[in-house]
Amino acid sequence: MFVESGHHWSLRPRAPGFAGERLFQQRVSKSADIRLTAVGDHLTAVRIDGSPGIDWRRHYEALTYTPVPVPPEITKGVRAYLDAFGLVFGAFDFGLGTDGRWHWYECNPNGQWAWFPDNITAPITNALADRLQHPQGTFQSCCQAALVTGGEV
Repeated sequence: MFVESGHHWSLRPRAPGFAGERLFQQRVSKSADIRLTAVGDHLTAVRIDGSPGIDWRRHYEALTYTPVPVPPEITKGVRAYLDAFGLVFGAFDFGLGTDGRWHWYECNPNGQWAWFPDNITAPITNALADRLQHPQGTFQSCCQAALVTGGEV
């Protein structure tokens, strides 16, 4: 269930007799959302602005996207997470706190990314192609510099 300014949305009906564990997360006072797409060692982070609520997926038409650098401690944590679960791909969701801290929400091991503008999806596409051609990650990808500089691939 999401709770947003007095509104409740049920994600799924309750199962009769469900007494399993529950995970609650502290509400984050955020200034934006961040989607970090990891393909092997290639990390692409995008700041998502314009959502009036807690779930940006409800407001695609109002969103803007800006590539952002990944802080070293986030890079370290994402790589440790991928290694721990044996993943080479993950779409990580973060809230950007009003204090500038990244607050991790989840990793989607099959998360979507192609809805971003072309200048963001091109480096991710190239990283995926590189990874498929060189599964051990022994490649030099052209896409990392293009994302940072905003250049074409």
